Amino acid sequence: QNNMAACSRELLPKKGTGNSVIWNWFGFDAADKTQTKPCCKICFKAVATGSSSTTNLFQHLRNKHPEEWEKCNRLRSENGSSSTPAKKQTTLPESFTNCVPYDKNGARWKAITQAITFYIATDMLPIYSVEKRGFNHMLKVLDARYVVPSRKYCSDVALPHLYNTTREKIRS
Repeated sequence: QNNMAACSRELLPKKGTGNSVIWNWFGFDAADKTQTKPCCKICFKAVATGSSSTTNLFQHLRNKHPEEWEKCNRLRSENGSSSTPAKKQTTLPESFTNCVPYDKNGARWKAITQAITFYIATDMLPIYSVEKRGFNHMLKVLDARYVVPSRKYCSDVALPHLYNTTREKIRS
């Protein structure tokens, strides 16, 4: 490993997500704008790595700086061995749950409907707003499981309910 090039004494930290503890011992030469050749902060040698792999960096530390490698291993075990959290694959029942519309008697559907009703009443919007394409698109993006109630439901059920609950609050 004598073919390693020397780096300047001015090393910059890794750009972006340098989650691995190894980046405490490595940086990049200020002239290396694309950050392709990591440099050891101890001996200032460039270490070749594959794409985003840190294996060669750990090996360099273990072979050239055993005491520092021990410190690095302690840090790794304290922080967990992986630099990125493991992703959990969605189960089949969870997948179906995420696309099934809310039950119209459920708390979530009722809460969203009450918020929409309050919005319509407070801002004095026409009830047909619930049928507008842009409004429906916005709600689909915000919560794909929510099904917007019809204009008839809003005028016959939701608005009278809001009126009655507001009137009761005022009376008490």
